[in-house]
Amino acid sequence: MSRQGDTVMLVTHDMNLARRVSNRVLYMDEGGVYEDGSPEVIFENPAREKTRRFVRKLKTLDFRIDSQEFDFIGCNTEMKEFGLKNDIPKGIVLSVMLIFEGIYSQILLPHFSVFKMRWVVEYSKENETTTITADYSEEPFDITKPGSAEEDVSGPDRAKELSMHLIRGLVRDIQWSYTDAAELGNHLSMTVTSAMEVKPGK
Repeated sequence: MSRQGDTVMLVTHDMNLARRVSNRVLYMDEGGVYEDGSPEVIFENPAREKTRRFVRKLKTLDFRIDSQEFDFIGCNTEMKEFGLKNDIPKGIVLSVMLIFEGIYSQILLPHFSVFKMRWVVEYSKENETTTITADYSEEPFDITKPGSAEEDVSGPDRAKELSMHLIRGLVRDIQWSYTDAAELGNHLSMTVTSAMEVKPGK
């Protein structure tokens, strides 16, 4: 049919088939066409978040913190359930929880009196990789920047340095950037590489 100049529309969840036979791909979400492009664009470099998660088969945990009164224990429970549901190794889940506690409780909370934060965990079973992004508000604050070795680091700065030392031992490719016009201008991304040891029965 395509040789005769006819257009064929194929509806499928088979990513390999869609990539092989199409010259235009429409990803449907939110009640309509969410993203539209060539197979190369959609499968190799999708522009939008939900498209990327779908074509790469990512399992995602995504939540926001809009006040300091949020349910910290509930967030930890949610992360545990996310790990169980998606068969993520317990050691990786524990690493994610420790990274969250370090960033939120030991670094951001002492620094900002009021701030908002978005926490996203993406797990790829196919590649066995776990990535974390944390977006947070207020003025630019690069938590990856080490303190001066000549400074007498104490109090919140000391807690920050200790937390970042732990986090660096659990991740790779940790990067920070800032977008002035965004509500959550600080952007932090990292890939979890180390699993914390889990004792039997935990």
